[in-house]
Order: sequence, then C-alpha cells, then structure tokens
Amino acid sequence: MEKSNQPPFWLQVKEDYIFDNFDGLVKYLENYNYSHTGDPRRDNPDYEASLDCMKGMLDRMNERLDNHQFSHAFPDDIDIVAYLKLYAATVLADLKAGNQPHSYLTGMLDLLVLTQKNTKDEVLKRLWDIAVGCVRRRRITRIRVNWTDIRNLDASRLPTFIIRLADGLEFAPDADGQTYFYEHNGALAIGHDEVSVAACNLEAFERMSRGSFACLDGLLTIVADRADVKAEPSFDEFQKRSNVMLQGLKNFKPSVRRQLKEYADGEEVYVKVTSIEGDRIKVATADPSYVTIHGELFRYFSQPGEIMTIPAYSALADLTRSAGPDDEVGLAVGDVMRVMYKKNVSNKFDVRPALENFYRELARRSCAQAFDGIYTGTFGSDSGTLWRLVNGLTVAVHRSKYDEVPSEYIESVRQAADEGTSISLQTYKEVSDQQPMRIYAQFDTFYPYRFGENNFKPEDADRNFLYEFLNDCNANCPFDDEPVVSREMIEDPRGVRLLSNFICYILHNGDFGSVERLEYITAAHMLSLMSDRPDDVSYMELQRQYLVRLVAFSRNRDVTPLALSDDDRLASNADVVVWQRIISELNRYRHPESRTLTTEVRDNQDASINKLIDASNSLIGIINETELNNIKKSIAQKLGVDDEYVAINADRTFYGEESSTLELKKSIVFPPVNRRRFKEVEAEPDVQKWAILKTVCGFLNSELGGDLLLGVNDNGYAEGLDADISELMREGLIKVASNDAYSRYVQSVVEDAFVDADNSNPIGDVLGSDITYATETSREGKYVLRVRVKPYTFGLVKFKDGSRPEGLHDSYVRQSGKTVPMTPSLASRLRAQRTARDTSDMALLRKAADEKRVAVLKGYASSSGRCDRQIEVYKIWEQRRTICGYDILNEKTRLFKVTRCEGVELAAQKWSRAHGTTNLDIDPFGMSFEQYKAQEMVIRLSAYGYRLLVEEFPVAGKLVQQLQAADASGAMFELRCPISSPEGLGRFVMSVPGHAWIVQGDSLKEYVEEKTKILTQCIG
Repeated sequence: MEKSNQPPFWLQVKEDYIFDNFDGLVKYLENYNYSHTGDPRRDNPDYEASLDCMKGMLDRMNERLDNHQFSHAFPDDIDIVAYLKLYAATVLADLKAGNQPHSYLTGMLDLLVLTQKNTKDEVLKRLWDIAVGCVRRRRITRIRVNWTDIRNLDASRLPTFIIRLADGLEFAPDADGQTYFYEHNGALAIGHDEVSVAACNLEAFERMSRGSFACLDGLLTIVADRADVKAEPSFDEFQKRSNVMLQGLKNFKPSVRRQLKEYADGEEVYVKVTSIEGDRIKVATADPSYVTIHGELFRYFSQPGEIMTIPAYSALADLTRSAGPDDEVGLAVGDVMRVMYKKNVSNKFDVRPALENFYRELARRSCAQAFDGIYTGTFGSDSGTLWRLVNGLTVAVHRSKYDEVPSEYIESVRQAADEGTSISLQTYKEVSDQQPMRIYAQFDTFYPYRFGENNFKPEDADRNFLYEFLNDCNANCPFDDEPVVSREMIEDPRGVRLLSNFICYILHNGDFGSVERLEYITAAHMLSLMSDRPDDVSYMELQRQYLVRLVAFSRNRDVTPLALSDDDRLASNADVVVWQRIISELNRYRHPESRTLTTEVRDNQDASINKLIDASNSLIGIINETELNNIKKSIAQKLGVDDEYVAINADRTFYGEESSTLELKKSIVFPPVNRRRFKEVEAEPDVQKWAILKTVCGFLNSELGGDLLLGVNDNGYAEGLDADISELMREGLIKVASNDAYSRYVQSVVEDAFVDADNSNPIGDVLGSDITYATETSREGKYVLRVRVKPYTFGLVKFKDGSRPEGLHDSYVRQSGKTVPMTPSLASRLRAQRTARDTSDMALLRKAADEKRVAVLKGYASSSGRCDRQIEVYKIWEQRRTICGYDILNEKTRLFKVTRCEGVELAAQKWSRAHGTTNLDIDPFGMSFEQYKAQEMVIRLSAYGYRLLVEEFPVAGKLVQQLQAADASGAMFELRCPISSPEGLGRFVMSVPGHAWIVQGDSLKEYVEEKTKILTQCIG
C-alpha cells in the first residue's frame, strides 16, 4: 500500500484516459512522494502502474518513429503536441522513480527533429549533444523542463519548450573514456567527445591510420585512411572519393567478433581506474581476452562495531583528494588494482580481499625490522597496547615487553602513547592467518627508545600502505602494457536512426557551400545505410545526383537527368519532383527555341529560375556575354552553387580592364550602339576613326603612353576584326581582306592625323618609331590589333587644323583611365612637368658624369641610416632613376637609387679615380648584375600579363616578342632577357599567377618555388 500522504489518484490506469485526463495525471505525478527505501514497485504500485501505462503508449510511438523514414511525409494522424507532453511527463516521472529514461528522451528528440523545421543552429547543436548522450547511456543529472512547462505546452510555446530542453538537460561527467561502437553497413564510433563514421567494418576501423575525410561542424566526422584524405579537396575530388567510399559499402562484410571469455563471480581480476568522481572510483577490467566490464569499487568496508586494522575504502578514496599535482602517492586514472569481481551487485568490484592479502604479505616482509610507530589503543583485557607503523601495519606490544624497558625510559614511552608522538618499534612475530590479523612488536633495542624523531598521523600511514599496495599491483599486473579497451557495442539501432535524422534535418534546412553540402549528403547516406532505411538511402543518392548536376551547370558542363526509374517509390516525393523540374529548366539554358513544358505550381526557387532562364534566352545576341554571365551567376546563386561558378567566358582570353595605359575598342568602323534598340547598325568609318585617334592623342600626351586594342569589347574579351575587315573591303578602304591590310589602314589613319602642338610641324616620321602595330590571336582564335603608343618626347601633339569633325577638341591627354580634352592650363602644367624633369636631380647627375665631378646624394637612406654620399657617377638609368658610381667613403662601386636621397648637389671635387668603368649593370627589373654573370631567362605571358609588364617595367616591355599563335597555356608573348639575380623578375612572375610561365631559367624557378613554400607556411 502507498503512504496516506500521497496526492489523490488521477483516475484509472488505462490508456484511453491518459490524454483525456492528462492534467490530472501530471498533477498526480508531480506531487507524488516516491519511496526509494524498499521495493519500488511494491511500495509505489499506483505510480508504477501509471508510469508503465505511459511507457506502453510511447513504446508503440517509438516503434512508429523507428519505421518512419525522413524522406517520407510525416503522418498527419499524430497529435505532435500531445505526444511531446506525454514524452516529457514520462521522462520526469521516470527520473523521479530513480530510472534513466534514455529511450523516451530519444523518442522525444526524434519527434522534434521530424516535425519542427525552424530550430536554430545553436539549439540544434545542443539537442545533438543530448542525443549522443542518450546513445552513450550517460546518467542524466538535471533537466530544466518542469511540470508547469508540460501543462502549459501548446503549439505556440513549442520553440520555448525546445530551448528549455536543449539548455537545461545535463549529464554526469563523462570521464571514463569509454567508446561505444555500432557496426552495420559501416562503422559508427561514439567516443567521449567525437562521433565518427567510416565506410568499413570495425576490424578495418581499428587497423586504419584514421584521418578526417569530412568534419560536419563538430557534430560528426567521416573518417578514412589517411592515404585517402586530402586537405580542402575540390568538389570534384570529394565527389569522386566519397562515391568510391559509398560504392564500397555495397560489398560490406561485418567483422568477425572475437569470442571473449567472461569473468566468474568471486574471481580475482585486475582493473584500471577509468575515472574518479569525489569518493566514487570507477574502474574497468584490464585483461583484453575477457569481456571488458565497467563498474565502481565497493565502498563499504565494515559493519558498525567491527574493528578493521586494514586501511578502509575512505582512505583509498582520500588519496584522490589529498594528493597534489606533485604528490607521488596520489591515486590517478590508469592505476591498476587487484579486486574481487561481484557479478550481481551494483558495485561490482571489491578491493577488500586483495587489501587483506597484501596486508599479510607486507606483514611477512616486515618481520624482524624496525619501524616508527604511534600509539592507537589497547587490546584484550589489559593484554597490551596497539601501535600503528608508518607503513600502515598495526602491531601489538604485549605488556610483558614493558617490563624490559629500562626505568629511565618507561616514562618517555608512556608520554609517547599519551601525546601520539612516534617511537621506534621492532616486529618479531609473523601475522597469523586468523582474525584479527595481529602482528607483535617490541620496543627497538638497536635504536633505544628513539622518541618523536619521525612523527606522523594515522592517515599518513594509510596512504603509505595504499601506495605500496598500488605499486605492488602495477608491478605484478600482466596486462600493464595493454590499454584498457573501453568499448561497448551498441546493439539497438534506434540511437543510430536518431543521429541519421539529425543529419538529414540539418542538410534539409541548412545553408551550405557545395562541398560542405556534399559532405552532409555523404554522412546522411552512410547513416541511412547503417540504420536500414532504404528509401532514405535512395533519397540521398538522388540528392547527390541533383547537386552534382547543379555544379555541372555552374561549371558550364552538360546537365543530365536524374537516374530515376519509372517504378521508383520516390518518383512522387515532393523534393524529387522539384529537382527533376529544375534540371529540366537548366537544360533549356542557351536554347531560346525551348519553352517551359509544365504548368505545374512552382515553388519560389523553381519559379525564379524559370524567369531567369527565359530572360537569358531572350537576350542572346542582344546583350554582351558579360551581362549574360551575370544572369547565369544569379541562377547559380539561387541554386546554392555559386561557390563553384565558372564564368561562361572563362575559356576566353581576358585582355584586362581599361586603365590609364589601356583602351579597348571593338571597332574602327562601327560605332558602339545598343543593339537591342537598333537592330540595324550602319558602318561609319569616317566617324568612328576619330574615337581611335582621340585615344592615340591622349596616350602621346601622357606620362606613360599606353596600348589601344582594336577588336576587343569593353568587357575585355575579343570580338575579332572580321566585321571591320569585311566593311573596309566593301567600302574600298583596303584592297585585301587580311590582318596586315587592316593594320596598314589603321597606321595610315594615325600617322596622318597629328602635328606638334608648339610649331604645327607634321610628326608622322617621329610617330613611325613611337607607335607600333601588332596583330594578336586570342585563345578562342579571334584576331585583335594592338596599337602601342609611347609618350611624345618633344612636347605635346594635336590634331591637324581643319581635319577634325565638329565637336572634337584639338588635343587630348590620358588621365585616370580616361581621355580628356587638353585645356590651356593642363597643357601648361604638362610642359612645366617635362621641363622640371629635364632640370631635376637627374640633370645634375648627368652633368656630374659629363664633367667627371663628384655628386653629393644628400640624406641618402640605407639600412645603416641616412647620410650624405659622395659619388663618382659612371652610369645613369634615367627611367629607373638609378645610377652606378664609386662611393668615396666606402671605397666601393655600387648602384644608388636617386629616390632614396633628399636632393642632389654638385661638388667642386673632381674624380679621384683615373677611370670610371664598371661591370655593373641594371636589369629591366631594377636589379643590379654583372654582365659576365648574367643568365638568359625566358618567360611567356598572356595578354593580361604582358600589359602589366609594360605598365610596371617599360624597359622589359621592349624585349618582348609576340608569338605566332597562343600556346596551350594561353601565352601570347615571350620575354627574353639577361639577369643574374632572379629576385626582380621572380617578384613579377609571382604577382601574376596564371598569366606568366617560366620557360627557361633554373635559378628563377628555384626562387619562385622557395618563395611559394614560405608563403604556404605563412598561410598555415
């Protein structure tokens, strides 16, 4: 019978009444005073009967959840809130009864994952940890959800309920290091802080040198042999390797399980300490040929009134508290002990028999030896006194031994007993096998009556004894080199199904990059296989195919249909239907004649992709490829694969963007019109040529000059010269339809257009050397004409009088990437700048060299600081503002950068050396070298690389030769130059990856390889 102070019974133990009278049931369970003193089921019959009824209902629900597959629609006949309340009430009631309701907590998590689609990531992560704890059967110590939460739970309060569950459930510390394994169509390992899956059986899992194949946000790791693991694999690499991994599981063979022996009740075994929680010492058996058993040491050593002379369990546990980090007698995880195995008790291991045996052995080893001891009491009816030795033994001193003590010491002996100070004792009689285990001793005669020299306390003796015991166990354990295999097989696949549902949920609702998404698909595929969910396996395979096809579209590859048979059970799955429809839409891309074949209702993503593809198809031939490319990239973003996107013009030569030294013109014949507004475009060579001439004028008047590319659109891609050549032939402006004829036409237009701005003299003969014309072939086989313009060094230029059309200025200059009209103030400033350059520091240095006078570099900056340098100037590189000269102070010939000094002065002093010759020179990249040490380096450049080389190193640009046609890597130019130090050229090559290729020069290759390694180390 239950106690009379219990709350009124809720109604009747019957499943039909559970939901109808749920509030009454909850009130009863909440207020019930559960009795744990006797037999729980006998002392709490109504409570237990109610709990059994609730569990019966949930067991059937758990079975339904086990049979449900994530790829299926969740049944609509389940009252989700009602069952969540029942699960929560059962968990709280079971905890009150002293049980661990892992099965029902697992069911509640499963129901939440399958039905609640908007759970935040951080909450989901904590729920995952709870799920893992349930699979590991960790002891629940706290749950924040309470009875009031259960009573008030409805659909609107579900998000708060989930957060309270995630934040407030705690497990006991998990410090035993035990790993739980599951094997079925793969291996699952759930350790202390990691969940791992592998596409192999457990035998292979244990043998392999494991590496992380994919890590899913700290939730789960797919492991594989390190040889198959690559850091940051590309999508294609991961897809290929994971596909091989999944294909291998089709021939899965389970590992052969070893037939381990089992310990017999009462058998002496060796155990290792696995964790210490206060006074609870957890251990595991150490013999690998036996089934590993985990448990706790028996904690009660004596009954009330029993006298124990052996140190008690409390002393053993006390070692864990009193020992500091440097205390060698501290009990620690990994220590070995001999214990007796007790099969049918909660504390399975009893250390008392081993302690008793060791006590006897220590007593035998201690016979006829002297030890310090302290008084502890008397024995018998005034038969003598008991003393505790420093090694933990208790000895008896018969009263007759007191008669042998000289009279001058007898008072000191009594004082030692009264004050608890130490005295030297000598054992003389071995311990008997009968109880109590008594050892006899006498007062030491060799060290007569040594008093108080080595005082200690009884607990010190306990620790010394236990330290000797642990040392003896560790020394004699035959399995000391064998680690404790803290492992337990998971036989029930329910926990694996729950973890599978979690990964599927995250995959279905998460926002991932393409590789990360494929990692989740692979993990979900593996867990679905392991939990025997064939439809989920097929669903993941189709989702994998779908993602691969999306990436194929993003990378300009062919998109093939999903491999779905007519009788496939997933053909009607809502997601699969959308996937098939989207793939059909992607197949319409770049096919303007195709039309949407379906009028089915579309989701938002499907409809937006349909509109973008229709728009792209309708604009082919109207807008340029860059704008079409932007539309396709928007489609890739909608599909979530834009991180794998490759531009539709990625295989075309990119000539760069317009800048201060680069101008792109599609034609010298046709004006740049919007072809969507004007279907017919008339050729206007007499008008369009002025757009070209304006650019050439701007470059001639600029500081650096520049390149004009004809046949290249504003986006930097080649359109070719064919249309221009055909029109020029039609109008009779050229006689032969060739690139050479086109180049000569452009040259004739340019060289007849300009005069010197100061004296109006024609400058066509000068421009013949300052402007070059070269035809290039792009990677896709289109021709472009490169017009290279050097700055006019004799002043400024302008158009011939009367030759230009109305509205065009007489002169232009290139500034900030634009060609702007020349104004009087701008012309004046440009002339002043050129005059200033001629009378600058470089002019003084030229004068110093001509007159063989010493030049002073004021405040020259070097690694040793700033100071004036007196230099005999032998050689000058004006464009690089660099000189070679003899440093009078340091008595050394070297190079000096004029930009490092504050100014230049001429000294009256003449050269002190009779000659000014030197072998030093400067390469096109600003590095000094000696001619006899120079090596010829050869690199090839793309058009983009060539343009950057000319901008940054004009001297090097003069050494470049154009190839007849682009090579396999896309190079169109070749540079050959002598250098002795690879540093300058090497820096340039590394600054344009993918646009410069080393053809010749071992030292240059070694320099780039060395710097690449250093950069890799910097990245980590």
